[in-house]
Amino acid sequence: MQNISGVHAFEIKEFDRIVVPVKKALTSFIDAEDIGELTAKVLSEPEKHQNQAYAITGPEALDYYAAADILSAELGRKITYANPRPALAKKYWLEIRGLEKEYTTVMSMLYFMTRMGTAKKVTTNFEKVMGKKPQTFRQFVQKNLGAWQKN
Repeated sequence: MQNISGVHAFEIKEFDRIVVPVKKALTSFIDAEDIGELTAKVLSEPEKHQNQAYAITGPEALDYYAAADILSAELGRKITYANPRPALAKKYWLEIRGLEKEYTTVMSMLYFMTRMGTAKKVTTNFEKVMGKKPQTFRQFVQKNLGAWQKN
């Protein structure tokens, strides 16, 4: 989720759009806060989690059109999903945003994998370990409205 409030916040804040090249691919967004909480629990109870691996996700898989709808509802203005071609997104990140080439290469590879469907799986591992559900994308947006508010 922090990609939306971090590297992609600029376009949302300034141009009311999300620039991510994944078409209608689903993403099971997870809040880094939930990752940190689960990690702390596992590290503080090593005997309970020895030889375990946990694939953790958010509670739902959304496409970026749905993410834009949630942002729109919570921010009170229309946010659109630009759905750019991958090459155009990379060129934009490099030439317009001025992001580092290595960073844009990694983002391009990760979004290519997402576009191929690798980010859509939803697991219940967080809930099993923590005894509660991970935060939803809407909850994340509500907590972080300042990341996308216009000046």
